[in-house]
Amino acid sequence: MVRYSTVEFPYDSSHFTSLQLHPVAAVRIMLSGWTTWTAQHAVAFPTMIREHHAGFAVTGIRLAYQEPFGFLDGERLTATTTSSLLRQRNLMETTTHISADGRQLAVVTMRCRALAVDVARAMAATPQALPPSVTGHYRPDEIDDQAAFTDELTPLLDSLAATAPALVRASYTRLIDRQVCEAADQWCFVDVTGLIGSSREHLVDTLADTQPLLREGLRRRISHLEFRLRRPLFLHDRTTIDTSLHQDGTRLAFAHRISGDDGHLHGEAVEILDAQP
Repeated sequence: MVRYSTVEFPYDSSHFTSLQLHPVAAVRIMLSGWTTWTAQHAVAFPTMIREHHAGFAVTGIRLAYQEPFGFLDGERLTATTTSSLLRQRNLMETTTHISADGRQLAVVTMRCRALAVDVARAMAATPQALPPSVTGHYRPDEIDDQAAFTDELTPLLDSLAATAPALVRASYTRLIDRQVCEAADQWCFVDVTGLIGSSREHLVDTLADTQPLLREGLRRRISHLEFRLRRPLFLHDRTTIDTSLHQDGTRLAFAHRISGDDGHLHGEAVEILDAQP
């Protein structure tokens, strides 16, 4: 039987925007849910790195909002999390359901690639299946050696490009400082959620006078957010996020391409907004 962990806590105003549960907060809650799950059922995350020389690189996040819910609509949040290993223990998928007083707020899915971590070399890491000392803690129904991730982002971006060409686009450049980094001095995937939101709002601020539809990027709730990370950015790298607005009927979407000074594509993302404010 697949095992779950449940975390319940009183929330505060920093968990919310004026419209909904903050996307960054939702992803951070999922991460806390996973660290709780692995500490309860497998190996605590710091111990996994320090003693087993194993870790994970996040390759993708999917955030699907459910019921509308604002700061004044409750008092506590509950995160229920499960995790599994895929493709010969090279991949991990974690899903967290966030609820409040029985209302379903969001579902967050994290996808990761397993790594061998060299603690002596500033936590340098290379892709490698998890060792038996870690995987031995997983139950058989939490491991599927044949399964792999389903790519839903590429078809979504391709569909937008084919049926809803960009109405307007702009670029947003940001230094990767320690405010958006984690322990290995590389960008933290939690804060990538905020970076793409900043790029969307930069586009609104820059070009809303010429394309009034952009203002809906501040008025409407996000219904779906998804991103894929291809390679990391490190402390004091610079990133440029190219963001475009797309309209498909009543649906509005913002597509993002995340690049580095090295000229490589480091990630892609999409935010889909509610049909109505």
